[in-house]
Amino acid sequence: MADLSAKGRVCAAADQISAERSPTVSTRYLKAWKLEHLAAACKAAATPQPVTELAVSMAGMVWAEAATADDARHSEVEKA
Repeated sequence: MADLSAKGRVCAAADQISAERSPTVSTRYLKAWKLEHLAAACKAAATPQPVTELAVSMAGMVWAEAATADDARHSEVEKA
């Protein structure tokens, strides 16, 4: 059964409009709809833990290499 509340009607209309363009009228219900859709998108885009751990590890390795290269370059500049 369809939600006949004001919020339900606004959300249904926003779902239809958003298929073509972004809704432009701002109401408290539309703001709630946007937040719900953003939260749903964040959940769908969540990164699996093993991927996150690997990315953090790789970032640490890259940072360490960059720091080593920077230290070497700094030493060369100080000698010059």
